[in-house]
Amino acid sequence: LLDPFGLTHASSDPLRPSGSQAPPDRARPRFYEISAAAAAVLCLVVAVTWLVTRDLQTRIYETAVGGREHVVLNDGTVVELNTNTKIRVRLTNEARDVRLLKGEALFRVAPDARPFEVSAANVTARALGTEFAVRLRGKASVETFVTEGHVVVLQSERVLGIPYGQRALNPVLSAGDTAIVDPR
Repeated sequence: LLDPFGLTHASSDPLRPSGSQAPPDRARPRFYEISAAAAAVLCLVVAVTWLVTRDLQTRIYETAVGGREHVVLNDGTVVELNTNTKIRVRLTNEARDVRLLKGEALFRVAPDARPFEVSAANVTARALGTEFAVRLRGKASVETFVTEGHVVVLQSERVLGIPYGQRALNPVLSAGDTAIVDPR
């Protein structure tokens, strides 16, 4: 470099003797290490989230007062929602679960190796390749009516208000059978 007096220097730092090298810049490699670690953590979070949710599909279906709806689930099951009805459907690789939150729904269950269950209040109807309706009356009374095939109706057991299992109310309901469970 040239200084105002026309002399050349090997270093631009007047305090550093000529011929000495600048110390390595530690900030740049540290930035790359932190960036790589952050990218790896982000990739791990995305991969775990995808693995956990890839086989999970939860949907809510609802009709207003006076409304009706015809729904075909991803597994091919057909659901007819009656007026003022709300269901939550959860399909996984292991099971097909429906929660009747209010109202009445008719299910034409598609053949599948996974169990198909409809729960309302403390009652669960387990389909055995069938067509059946479930009606929730108020908060706890549940009616299950089988139109085709067979259904097992289970009621949750409770001790001091804590669920600990289920018991079958009838061995198996067949076409034309109705089960009404009212815990009151």
